[in-house]
Amino acid sequence: MPQPPSLAYEDYVQGSDFSAVQSKDLLKSATECFRSGKGVVDWLLDVVVCEKTTTTNETEKRRDDDLYIPIRRDEIMALAKVCVTNSLFLHKLGTMIGSEKKSSGDGIKGSLENNTHRLYCTFSIQ
Repeated sequence: MPQPPSLAYEDYVQGSDFSAVQSKDLLKSATECFRSGKGVVDWLLDVVVCEKTTTTNETEKRRDDDLYIPIRRDEIMALAKVCVTNSLFLHKLGTMIGSEKKSSGDGIKGSLENNTHRLYCTFSIQ
């Protein structure tokens, strides 16, 4: 299967340099990313761990331990928590930018944690 060539380190550095991007644009982009992620999570909850109607019109919930489910409900819920938490704190950060708290010299302090999901972190603002 053909694959693109590996990215050179210099290209990575250039592609991840956000110094020319305005804060509000970066916040808007990150917010849209988490909103899109939440949409995927909602779709997964509907499709992967869903209720189905049997031929006798009984509603039956798909079992979470089904071997054919590619992702488990607990991981989907962890992803949902990451998306929602980060969206909320991005909104909070957006309201803080340009506010009196920033201009008074107190600064904005944030922290990252990875207890919610093993691959994705959530952040908080103090």
